[in-house]
Amino acid sequence: MLGVLQGFGVVIIVIAAGYFLIRLGVLKPSEQRTLATIVYAVATPALLIDRLIHTDPRDILGPNFVVIAASAVMAVFRRLRFFGCGIGISRAPSSACSPQAMPTAATSAFR
Repeated sequence: MLGVLQGFGVVIIVIAAGYFLIRLGVLKPSEQRTLATIVYAVATPALLIDRLIHTDPRDILGPNFVVIAASAVMAVFRRLRFFGCGIGISRAPSSACSPQAMPTAATSAFR
């Protein structure tokens, strides 16, 4: 449990540091998007891998793992069905399944 709290603590510290750097004028607001992309693409996966390396495998693969894995699989299949990617009832044209269209479709579906 301590590892989880440490992981959240690191994320909160990074968010607070970015907020204060922008408020103090060290970083321009236009650079916020770049920092968000770096955190999303690099720092968050690195933190996840670090926590997995330093956590006992019995804690990760415990009884809750089956529920979490099943929920993730159902969420992925529901998402694919929503975009009409050949699974279930199609709600969108098949072009919505192309790699270029997925980000657009994902953002427009929740507006």
